[in-house]
Amino acid sequence: MSPKSIKIVSILLILCFSNIIFAQAVQLVGPQKYRIARDNALGGDSEGGDLVLLISINIWGEVGRPGVYEVPDKTDLISALSLTGGPTASSKIDEIKIVRGEGENKEVIVFNAKKWLKNEYKEEVPILQPGDTVVIPRTLFPKITGALSFIFQIVVIWDIITRK
Repeated sequence: MSPKSIKIVSILLILCFSNIIFAQAVQLVGPQKYRIARDNALGGDSEGGDLVLLISINIWGEVGRPGVYEVPDKTDLISALSLTGGPTASSKIDEIKIVRGEGENKEVIVFNAKKWLKNEYKEEVPILQPGDTVVIPRTLFPKITGALSFIFQIVVIWDIITRK
């Protein structure tokens, strides 16, 4: 192979592997959407403490640690998001969705955390239910910067190929 071909192959390999999108880790849980556990947060031992109903919820998207969480019954959306490390810098917090139920009974609740932070949100913060899936979307900014980065890489490759 000529040095020019090696450069081209190397650049194409770098280009291919630099834009890999990493999937979120998946934790498998059984069919149970809730369980009972002891609350030892107030200094109770393993045999003491109050019994607490824990519900299983899914949190997807632009948060610190997306995944499956077990939270106490009657946990609100803000508390659950706090457990994940909160929204990332590229999260779109004015369109947080809670997907509840399945099939014909599916309900989607939209929560505007931006208005809540400004004290403009007039409704109560949604209380999560067993099996809820919270989806925090990404803003357009990362998509635009990704597209510009890709275009820049193509221009650099074109410049290297056409250089004499």
